[in-house]
Formats: sequence, structure tokens, C-alpha cells
Amino acid sequence: MKLGELRLVLVFVHGLLAIAGTILFILSIKYQIDANKENSALLKRLITAVNKNSRANRAFRGTCTMKSQRKWKEEEEEGYMDEEGRVEEGRVDEEEKDEDAA
Repeated sequence: MKLGELRLVLVFVHGLLAIAGTILFILSIKYQIDANKENSALLKRLITAVNKNSRANRAFRGTCTMKSQRKWKEEEEEGYMDEEGRVEEGRVDEEEKDEDAA
């Protein structure tokens, strides 16, 4: 094989590799765009779920009376409630003591 023929084969192989690399690059961009669309749809569903939950929480707070809201807030501040909103066992309100005594 002469040097000229070897150079021609190398140029041809180099051209094929460049074309294959370009095709792979274009395909990777296409798949990234598809993945971004899917992630965007999932993000929209998540935002919708969070908004529905927020509306439900506001509706629940709206149904509570002001007196019960005040009592819950006082119990939270005094430490009668744990982080999930349950009254801790073993705690007795002053009002309950007065009712038991009467």
C-alpha cells in the first residue's frame, strides 16, 4: 500500500467517524429534549398536587372556629402538642383539673 492510498483511507475513516459523532450528538439532544418534556409534565403534576393540598389545608382552617383555633395555638405554644398535632399523654389542662375538682 502506498502512502497516498493510506492517507486516502484515513481521511475516509475520519469522515465516517465525524458523521457518526454528529448523528450521535443530534440523537442525544433529541433524547434530552424528550426527557425534559417528561420531567416538565411530572413537575406540573407535583405543583398541582401541592396547590390542591394547600387549598385543602386552608379550607380545613376555615372550618375551625376561632375559639378552637385559639386553643390549638395556645396548646402548641405551651408544648401540650407534639409535632403531628396530637396532645401529649400525661398532660392535663388547668381547665380539666378545675372541671374534675368541681
